[in-house]
Amino acid sequence: MRLPWQTSDLHPHALTLTEDALERGDLTDALAADLAAFNPPDTIHRYRVIALAGEHEQTLRANGFAATRLTTLTDLPLDLVSHDLLDVTLPETLSVHWFTRKERAPWGGWIGQHWRHYQATHQSNPPREPVKGLRKIFIGTDLVEGLALREGPQGRVRGFASLRDNQELGWIGGGADLLPHLLAACLRRATALGWTSATVEVDDDDRDLWALITALGVPPQQTFVTWHRERDPARKPN
Repeated sequence: MRLPWQTSDLHPHALTLTEDALERGDLTDALAADLAAFNPPDTIHRYRVIALAGEHEQTLRANGFAATRLTTLTDLPLDLVSHDLLDVTLPETLSVHWFTRKERAPWGGWIGQHWRHYQATHQSNPPREPVKGLRKIFIGTDLVEGLALREGPQGRVRGFASLRDNQELGWIGGGADLLPHLLAACLRRATALGWTSATVEVDDDDRDLWALITALGVPPQQTFVTWHRERDPARKPN
């Protein structure tokens, strides 16, 4: 192989090239050569390339790739918390629970909500629960604080979010009606921690969060396109 294809614990059935790997001057020849020479194990079902919007389109289409999703990175100003779409009242039946890695937390419900949300928003490249479990994936090493919306102080987790290193937000999920509460809570907490902005990453197949971030009117700093080429086009995604 000429290019640094990768697999992940969540997506062992795909070989992926990220944007960093596409900075080579010989991408056109290298991609064609790799695809022609590939003989991966039967567990590999597709090839994926994540590229900046507007880059490498001709090369990718010529090699049989089709665009499957958009991803934006947006730096949200913290005073956006006063936006009409976020200035909403939390239902009385729910409570906001913030916690750090070292504190007692509803880890089971919080991680479970992450996993169900991730499965629902990755249908084009279905994930598999990693052998080592989900805790490492969704808590990770960069967690600053986690957020759970709970039914009462000890109740079921209805929504989740987190603050991460480098002033970034983690996955945000819950019903469409809860997303404004979750995002507003993150912006308020980030302000209290001294952040100057909060970067949010969102995919267009996470329709509810995509619609909310778009409606807030803050232009993204970067937009990426994920391109897929199925190894066997007749085979359904695993």
